[in-house]
Amino acid sequence: MKVRIARLIILIAVTLIATGCFDDLVIEGIVRPDPEPPINPAEVLAFPGENATEEEKQRHGQVVIAAGVNVNLLDISGCAPNPLVIEVGYGESIEIKNSDTVSHTLYHGEGRITVPAHGTRGIVVSDFVGIREGDGIAGYACDNALAGIFYVNSKLQKHIYFRVVQFLFPDGEGGPGIEGVKITPLAGSAEGEKETLPDGIISLRGDFPLTVRLEKEGFVTEVTVTKDGETIVLPIEQNISFRVVEPLLLDKNGPGIKGVTVTCLEGSEEGIKETDQDGKVSFFGIPPLIVRIKKEGYITTETMVGKGSEIVFPNEWPEGANEAIRQLGLTEMIVSGELILRWGEDEYLPALSKELARQPGEDGLGAVIKSSCSPNRVIIVIRKWRGRESMVGGVVHELMHARQGYDSNPPLCGDWTISKEGKAWIAATEKDLKEIGPIPDFDDQIYGVSGILLGEFPSENQAMFYSRWYMGPGEGRLIEAPSGNRERDLKMLYELAPNRCQYLADRFGPPPPR
Repeated sequence: MKVRIARLIILIAVTLIATGCFDDLVIEGIVRPDPEPPINPAEVLAFPGENATEEEKQRHGQVVIAAGVNVNLLDISGCAPNPLVIEVGYGESIEIKNSDTVSHTLYHGEGRITVPAHGTRGIVVSDFVGIREGDGIAGYACDNALAGIFYVNSKLQKHIYFRVVQFLFPDGEGGPGIEGVKITPLAGSAEGEKETLPDGIISLRGDFPLTVRLEKEGFVTEVTVTKDGETIVLPIEQNISFRVVEPLLLDKNGPGIKGVTVTCLEGSEEGIKETDQDGKVSFFGIPPLIVRIKKEGYITTETMVGKGSEIVFPNEWPEGANEAIRQLGLTEMIVSGELILRWGEDEYLPALSKELARQPGEDGLGAVIKSSCSPNRVIIVIRKWRGRESMVGGVVHELMHARQGYDSNPPLCGDWTISKEGKAWIAATEKDLKEIGPIPDFDDQIYGVSGILLGEFPSENQAMFYSRWYMGPGEGRLIEAPSGNRERDLKMLYELAPNRCQYLADRFGPPPPR
């Protein structure tokens, strides 16, 4: 079938490096051909010159239109666009993706857009290429060479995206998506039935307002979508299974926790249950459920869950570390679940650190901290070693590392040593070393297997200094001959490292009495 396009503007806006010229060609009444795959990229990109005949211009326009692919993502990795010709509606936006380790820049006339390495950028195609009305074909260069074509089809309806979820969180964010919801357009779109993807997302071509019927497990409702990205809640009564898990890994959660008492407060009338050996439990009701989870040694938590949710269940913080949490300003991170404690016991959690995998009895590492930018999470892992005081000291040490991550820019993912606080600690350390000299068996010791002196390892120097200052310089072996009197020992420490002691006092106050 052939479709006549009333007016097609072919804009050849590829930068000609040698001449700096641009050609703008207008063609009246081009005929859209039937698709004839496969396409020939060289033929598609062979724009006719100024002196081309109308027949040659028509033929090229047909080739380009036949090669058009209607998607909303353009991959320009390697400056080899996929698709070669992307077809979009007038005023429609697309995402441009670059998977390379270097950035790429697209050029059209005076316009340009740079897509960073491993990044994406969004554009409204008709605005970028300067098509103000009608249909148009616009070539573009990637870096220094002609690469692909934008085809703006004014008769093409826009993609409308929305998401179907189990519930909304209190902040308005959508909860878990619902897969397999049958969507039937009733008004605003000529497309047929579709089903939502695993994350609950669906897209239809049409115009606002878009009215659709949603069907899932016998539940039927009609809704009207009025904007892109709208979230629709489908309150289906169902069996809601979820897990209570350990905060083991950063990119995924740890194993389930058996024997957790789960009390459903809202959403189901099934009351109290216990998790099975995989940490799983289920209630029949309408999500979201509000549940309370409780087990000895863990922080009792009330939270909102839906089908498939995983609740990370952190261990209780030792009483001796509470003042460090307050001093370091980490309470909010703990309340939000961003900072989590995990008692390693005899598991050692080798997935987090090979050092923690050492056999019992070896004097290995007793604590480790790991952070993740996405999701934002910091886990402190402590194993039982050398008594409770050493374990608390290990927690305090790692809490300082958590504070360092908080002070980095961006938080958790940046370099603390170039942050304001990092530079201040480095300056205080250097001043102590220059004016007083290294603290014996502390600044001049080699840290771990790094081969670096602790006095030259700022982040570890601060964490170890703070934990020993907090626990008591005598117990922490910061001074050679502790007197047994805490105030006297602190005075001796101030004499050995006045600038670092003053840094801590200025920011966190005095160490707590023990």
